Amino acid sequence: MTTEQDQKIEQTENQRDCYRARPEDFHVSEPDEITSRTQPFHGQCGDTDREYNRLLAVRQAKNKGVNLPTATDDAGAPHRA
Repeated sequence: MTTEQDQKIEQTENQRDCYRARPEDFHVSEPDEITSRTQPFHGQCGDTDREYNRLLAVRQAKNKGVNLPTATDDAGAPHRA
């Protein structure tokens, strides 16, 4: 079973070419659509709560024992050398 995350994204020739790509070639979310989402990061972490939670579980499995921030407000202080 392949998940949506693992599927290849099909793009047109124009979308793949940075010189021919036009904004109308891509799906652009309306501001109201973005603000009404419950997922953080404007949908970059999934389009539904179920997908977001599944991605968090995958990350937790890959980073055993490492507690990574899930939002900018719980990221903690920056690391300085």
